Amino acid sequence: MQKLTSAVLLAGSLLWSAVAGAQEFGSKGDAVFSAERLMGVHASHEFRDSAIAGPREEDYNSTGLGFAWFGATARTPYDLPRLAFDYLVIDHLSIGGSIAYASSSDSANNGIPGGVRADTSQFLFAPRVGYAYMFGRVVGIWPRGGLTYHDESVNGGSDTNGFGIDLDAMFVFVPVQHFAFTLGPSFDVDFTGNFKPANAGSKVDHGYRSFGLQVGLLGWI
Repeated sequence: MQKLTSAVLLAGSLLWSAVAGAQEFGSKGDAVFSAERLMGVHASHEFRDSAIAGPREEDYNSTGLGFAWFGATARTPYDLPRLAFDYLVIDHLSIGGSIAYASSSDSANNGIPGGVRADTSQFLFAPRVGYAYMFGRVVGIWPRGGLTYHDESVNGGSDTNGFGIDLDAMFVFVPVQHFAFTLGPSFDVDFTGNFKPANAGSKVDHGYRSFGLQVGLLGWI
């Protein structure tokens, strides 16, 4: 009985030491790999000067699951699912960025010979800085901000690109060490951009603005 009690106490001591020594998310040296904006709700606004006359503006709401966008375009580049990497240079302070790419092919006239085929590609790159703070070992918050470059081109057609400000505040939920879910609001807005129509006309001003509630995953080593 004494040996059993000693073994239980030893196991409990080792388990407590492992828990106490576990590295909390947001510590110096953490390398964080993320899959972001996998699912979300978005409210977006698009502005484009008409290539002919008068302004053109659109507002739209959308929901989506990121995996469903492979082979399809998102309503705005800010809605694209992203892969990201961040590094904690000191406790709490992160430097990193995210990248996204999508492509699709559409044929007019339901594939009838002579129909028009449009190959569309979307690309986004967003460097950023952030501050990761854990309220405990399970729940924390990770606000981040940076700049975004995005480009959307149609083969033989139009091209749209721009630079924007990218802000989000992700709540971090850590069910097990080195893995977490993220959930939080995002705000993205272009401060410059242009649209070049398919008919090789002059470039005109263009921009997006998007609010969202985003869901993602991350792991760190």
